[in-house]
Amino acid sequence: MLPRLHKLSRVTFPHRKDPRHSWVGKTLRVEAYPSSSILGRPGGGRRKSTTPCFAVVVAKRLSDTVVMRNTFKRQVMAVIQENVPYMKRLSFSKYVILPTKHLHEITRTEIVADMDMFLKARRLS
Repeated sequence: MLPRLHKLSRVTFPHRKDPRHSWVGKTLRVEAYPSSSILGRPGGGRRKSTTPCFAVVVAKRLSDTVVMRNTFKRQVMAVIQENVPYMKRLSFSKYVILPTKHLHEITRTEIVADMDMFLKARRLS
């Protein structure tokens, strides 16, 4: 399980107008927000600005049940936990991950492949 230090809370969740870099894969869309030190704003709270934080957002229309949404979130967070050392090297501090298709059609291997493609696109894997 991903530690709370690496999860975005409602308070630290990025605003929709914040500058971001979007990457769209086969099954996932990753929105990466630059760290606050790059934007010229001081880091917030106890958290260092270099600590990457993640959130997985799943719309109700992309799943049939709450159990399906939570299972998907746990799978994505498990893949992220394996890749946190690589994510720390990036210049982004906040990541919001969204599925691009219905959760019935997404497997764990596709999630792993998309995260690897994201890291390769950023030349870190």
